[in-house]
Amino acid sequence: MNNSGIIGHKDIIARLYEAVKNRHVASALLFSGPDGIGKKRVALHLAQALNCRQFSAQGPCLICTSCRKIAAQNHSEIKIITKEEKAKNLKIEQIFQLRAEIALRPVEALKKVYIIDDAHILTKDAANCLLKTLEEPPLNTLIILITANPSALLLTIRSRCQKVEFKPLPAQEVRRRLKEEGQLEDSKAAFLADFSGGSMGLAQTYLEKGIFEKKAELADFLQGLNETDMAGVLSQAQTFGRDREQAKIWLDLLLYTCTQRFKNLPQGQARDYQQDEEIIDLILRAKKDMAFNINLQLVLENIFLRMKHA
Repeated sequence: MNNSGIIGHKDIIARLYEAVKNRHVASALLFSGPDGIGKKRVALHLAQALNCRQFSAQGPCLICTSCRKIAAQNHSEIKIITKEEKAKNLKIEQIFQLRAEIALRPVEALKKVYIIDDAHILTKDAANCLLKTLEEPPLNTLIILITANPSALLLTIRSRCQKVEFKPLPAQEVRRRLKEEGQLEDSKAAFLADFSGGSMGLAQTYLEKGIFEKKAELADFLQGLNETDMAGVLSQAQTFGRDREQAKIWLDLLLYTCTQRFKNLPQGQARDYQQDEEIIDLILRAKKDMAFNINLQLVLENIFLRMKHA
């Protein structure tokens, strides 16, 4: 397959090739699955397949003008719609613009493609505006909605899209690619593949944010937690909870560490399982509540103190 370096998803790509070959591509597709596993890359690859004049059973050629423009994301009629910088949602004005462009006949493309990234953050008005377009799909146009949370989309939008469900990548494939691209030793690549849950994109983000340094820092803190006085615990909670984006990574590391300890406890060893479960539950609740304006420092203080006295 000429799959432009896409990791995994061979069955999905094969089905999309078959649909392109038979001209049975739906007017709207819903790509759902975890973040960072290649949904947007596959969407752009499908746009290449639809617009490559040399498309074959092996896929698009990847070298013609159209394929190269789409790969560089500078094709005039292949667009990715994302939320504006600092915005929390996709706005109705963006969908108005999409509808205005869709109404025009293709000039450069064989088939215009509009990819709506993180479609679950459409405002209510934007979603209703998009629904009108999906109800009357234009010719020579494909709309692809990408989401990690399809249940947050209007049921009426979901019902008008052909669903394509993406699964997490095999950990061993992520591990192999991390070793190739990041020159990581095997143990680090194995940890990161497992920690990212089969998401190459998430693994790369963790690498950029210094995950191994954070992992070592957390391990040192937890190892000495029983001997750490109250002031030290509160100080560490303040450090970890100062930045919300960083706090999410600390919580992810905490959850991973606690669940690994729980799973690897030798059989027959005396242990208060209820305390372990309560600590894991606290971390899960904190991760869920991060969408709200919670005091992360207080949350982390509570978790650390429970771990200290466990």
